[in-house]
Amino acid sequence: MRLLIDGYNLLHAQGFSGPAHDPERLRKAREKLLKTLSKRLGPMDRHVTRVIFDASQKLPFAPRMLWVDGITVEFASESSSADERVIDLIDRHDAPKKLVVVSSDNEIVEAARRRDCRIIGADEFMEILEDPHRPVLMPVTTPKLASLGKSEGQLPEGVIPKETDFWLKQFADLVADESIAERLNQEHTILKSIDVAAIEREIRDSDPFEKKTRKPPPKS
Repeated sequence: MRLLIDGYNLLHAQGFSGPAHDPERLRKAREKLLKTLSKRLGPMDRHVTRVIFDASQKLPFAPRMLWVDGITVEFASESSSADERVIDLIDRHDAPKKLVVVSSDNEIVEAARRRDCRIIGADEFMEILEDPHRPVLMPVTTPKLASLGKSEGQLPEGVIPKETDFWLKQFADLVADESIAERLNQEHTILKSIDVAAIEREIRDSDPFEKKTRKPPPKS
C-alpha cells in the first residue's frame, strides 16, 4: 500500500455536504470519488491504493471490503471509526516513509507525521486529481540493474576474468557427473567420458603440431 485515503474527509473536499446518514447520497458521492481516482491512477497505482470509509456509510448488503478497478475500498468496523482505522494502518505500515496519507484530520495528520509519511491535505489532493498534468503518485525509483555487457565481448560490470575462470573450474565437475544429468533429465547436455576421449583423439589427429610432437606408442 502506497496511498492511504481518508474517504469521508476527501468526500467533503470533493463538495459533498449533507447528513452522513443519507445512504443514497453517500453512495453516489462515493462512486463519483472512486471513478475519479480510477481515472487518474494508473493500473499499478490503483492496486496500492486503499480508501477508508466509516461503517455507517456502508449499504446494509455491501461487504466490509471490496475492490473497484483494483482500488481497495474498506469500511471500518462497527467498533471503530474510519479515522481510527486509518491511524491503525499508518502505525502498522512496514515502510511508512513510502506511504502517502491523504487527510486533513488533525489526529490522522499527527499520526502520519510521527511515522514520517508524506501527507497531502484533502483539498490539495482534489486539486491534484483535477489537474491531468500532475501525477497523483510519484513513480518509485529503483536501482538500475547492470547490463549483461555494453558491447560484444565485454564482461558485466564487477566481473573480472579471474573470477570467471574460478567459477568455471568450480563447476567443471558437473560435466563428468552423470548422476546430475539423470536427475535433471538432460543427459544429452552432459558429456560422457567416452565422448571426451573421442574429442581428444579428433583434436590430436587434426592438429599438425600434435602430429609432429606426439611420440609413437612404445613397442611391445
